Amino acid sequence: MSNWGLIVLLVIVVAYFFWARRPVKGIQNITADALVEEIKTKGNALSIVDVREPFEFSSGHIAKARNIPLGSLSKRLKELSPDGEIVFVCRSGNRSMQAAKIAKKEGYKAVYNLTGGMSRWTGPVKK
Repeated sequence: MSNWGLIVLLVIVVAYFFWARRPVKGIQNITADALVEEIKTKGNALSIVDVREPFEFSSGHIAKARNIPLGSLSKRLKELSPDGEIVFVCRSGNRSMQAAKIAKKEGYKAVYNLTGGMSRWTGPVKK
């Protein structure tokens, strides 16, 4: 592959990276510190859904979170209130953004993605 081919490939990869991480209309990002405060003020009115696999969830999760792996979210989404506030969590924020997109597409109104996921979580962890 020529140098120009490598440059074009690199530009495509970088462009895709930024495109894939762009904000989605109606999905809000929330930081770990902000979520700690939201949990304190909203308590049970806030649903936290950890979309990691069960073995990841059992290694440590936000105490209030329920585990619905991303692969089964579409089938189990009806377990969540479409009018309630839902924060999706994963390890880094990528799978949770996918989950938030699924929920938003299905008409869920207040959908949040934990930026940086559990790798940035600063609150208590339950095992």
